[in-house]
Amino acid sequence: MCLSPKTVEVCKLSAPVIAKHSKTVTSRLYEKLYKKSPRAKELFGGTSEAQYKQFKRAITLFSKNIDKIKTMDCSIPHIDYEYNTMIEKSLLQAIKDVFGDAATNDIIEAWKEAYIFLGDIVITREKELCASA
Repeated sequence: MCLSPKTVEVCKLSAPVIAKHSKTVTSRLYEKLYKKSPRAKELFGGTSEAQYKQFKRAITLFSKNIDKIKTMDCSIPHIDYEYNTMIEKSLLQAIKDVFGDAATNDIIEAWKEAYIFLGDIVITREKELCASA
């Protein structure tokens, strides 16, 4: 799977704004996630300043390298497969909630495509690691 040129462009353009509001987006993401799955709060350990910084760093790193994402394998965190879809939906809803009408369908669809793409890389990488163990 490859990201569409439109997704690459939209993510690169919107990432600085998302990163600037990372604390609000992250708070909303976890609020949505924990509402869907209280067990997720135990797994992710609530929300903290470190998580806000990590989210901001991840969004910034991802958007700057989105056109060469496969070279970032060592920087990609583990995403528990069980929670992957919940995180995706929570992230997209958080972006919609925080940015309102500014979160156009193009922006939401681009980040959805990017998140799914990244998730596929993580899952594939974990399968490779398990197979080589």
